[in-house]
Formats: sequence, structure tokens, C-alpha cells
Amino acid sequence: MRTLLPPLALAIALLALSGCGASKSSTSSTGSTATAGTTTASGQTNSNVAHANTGPALSTAELAIRANAICKRSNARIARTPGTVEKASDYARVGLPRAAIYRATLAELEKLTPPQSLAEAWQQMIAARSALAHTLATLGADAKIGDIKDMRVLVNSSGSISPQIAASATKAGVTECAKID
Repeated sequence: MRTLLPPLALAIALLALSGCGASKSSTSSTGSTATAGTTTASGQTNSNVAHANTGPALSTAELAIRANAICKRSNARIARTPGTVEKASDYARVGLPRAAIYRATLAELEKLTPPQSLAEAWQQMIAARSALAHTLATLGADAKIGDIKDMRVLVNSSGSISPQIAASATKAGVTECAKID
């Protein structure tokens, strides 16, 4: 039976399919980062997350309404993408379309300016969602060329992304954005 798997479950499936359960402490040149100005699970510091929100700060309620609408549309689009992974090469078919959707969603979310009281949680969510998009795109690209070694390194370094998204989105009051399908 074929099932739809969320992005991090896809990563776990890769480990199972590749026969590798061991963790690796080094990172590849394609490793991802998770939060702006903080250290990731792989020991890297992220300082390259773009912050495009330059408009007036929204109220907490307005931010929740707008961001939840954006993420709800994104979640519906993700649900319509391929999600079955049976072998490592399937990451190209699954990861690349999802990465494109996450990047488009990120571009919309980055246009929103949170109230000062939610700015830190908002930026953490944006950075983690950026890391997820990067991770999926990199997994897809690595799958296209058959680079299982880089895929393993990336998977091993990206395990905290989904919990970071959920925690920061919940703090920011955007429950639809906390859902990662």
C-alpha cells in the first residue's frame, strides 16, 4: 500500500531504504540551516535567511489571519503533490515539487511584518521553513544524481526542522503554519 509521507518522514524513509541508521557529525556543502542567528543541529550558524518584511507591523490577529490563510493554501497544495517514497531516487519526484511550494509560501510569509511581541518567534518560523525548503530541494537534487552519501548527511543534520517550525509557529499564533505535511 502506498502512503503519503510528511517531509521528515520521507527523510527517515531514506535512511531505512539506504540501510544507514548511523549518525554522521560532519556536514556536506549542501547542508541546511534552521534558525536565523542560532546554531543548528549540525553545528552550523545560519546568517543567510532573507527578511523581506518591510511593511507596517500587523496586529497579532491580522498576522494570524493572513499567515494562516497562506499556510492553509500551501498545505492544500502539498497534499496534492506526490508523497510516496519507495526508493531513494523518489526524492527527486517528491522533494522538488514540495520545495517549490514551500519556497513560494515562504515568499508570501516574508512579506508580512509581525508585531514586535511576535518578531522573534516569527523569524524563527521563517528560518525553519526556509531550512525545510532547502532540505527538500537538496534531497531532490541529490536524488537526481544518485548522491546517497550527501542525502544521508543532510537527513542526519535536519532532524530538528519540523519541531522548530511547529514550536515557533505556535508561539507566533499561526497554527496552520505549524502543520508540516
